[in-house]
Amino acid sequence: MKTREDRRATFIPARARTSRGWIDVVIRNASGHGAMLQTSRPAPRRGEYIEIRRDTMVVVGCITWSKANRCGVNIREKIAFDELLGDTMNVLQPAGQDRRRIARSASPRKINSKYHSRVAATAALITGICVAALLIGGIVWPIMRQFPQAVASALT
Repeated sequence: MKTREDRRATFIPARARTSRGWIDVVIRNASGHGAMLQTSRPAPRRGEYIEIRRDTMVVVGCITWSKANRCGVNIREKIAFDELLGDTMNVLQPAGQDRRRIARSASPRKINSKYHSRVAATAALITGICVAALLIGGIVWPIMRQFPQAVASALT
């Protein structure tokens, strides 16, 4: 008989993409390769693939059972509990509060991405200024080179 993996009871709000579109879910428990989800709508059907997102974490799995508004998901890769639970995870939010308006802390990956974006934007700006200076210099230099000759011929 196959042994069942240890499960952790959780209450983690997340988003899931199914064949019917995006839905809000709550991860009620999780193991190394599975989770039980609760939805406010009828749960996805058995055999359907599902993508679960929580902050920057994305896992893909297949529905193994479905009953009313709950379902079991078999996850392909091992779940990283520390990433799933995280500092800002597992926080219950007051009823009626729109979770999209609550400030989120940036992950190190996002901070790195912002830094690299700023560096790239600055490099592009400096490159643009140099190209513009060369173009303007190419137009102005021949005119400026003729200026002393024009002055000298006008004085004589």
